[in-house]
Amino acid sequence: MPCNSHADKCIEPGGLIGRNPSRLAHIALAIIFALFTPTAFAYIDPNTGGYIFQLLAPLLALATTAWMFFSDRVKAIWYSILRFFSFKPRQSKTDKN
Repeated sequence: MPCNSHADKCIEPGGLIGRNPSRLAHIALAIIFALFTPTAFAYIDPNTGGYIFQLLAPLLALATTAWMFFSDRVKAIWYSILRFFSFKPRQSKTDKN
């Protein structure tokens, strides 16, 4: 059924699920696994928590430093790409005064 402009909600074929119907099944399974997982009764030793922190803190600092260092360069490259593909209207001969 084609989508018309007068409909309040119009879903194109494959709109919510996509072209692959198994995507809905994967989403449903993920929700089921998330809701019905058994209790783990896990224990993290305090020394293990400190070790995990010692691993994650330098990685977080490295990621933050890399972001701060490269963000200006990434923005400059992105804006140069946008400027390259942007529409620039031509001036007519009467506008050159």
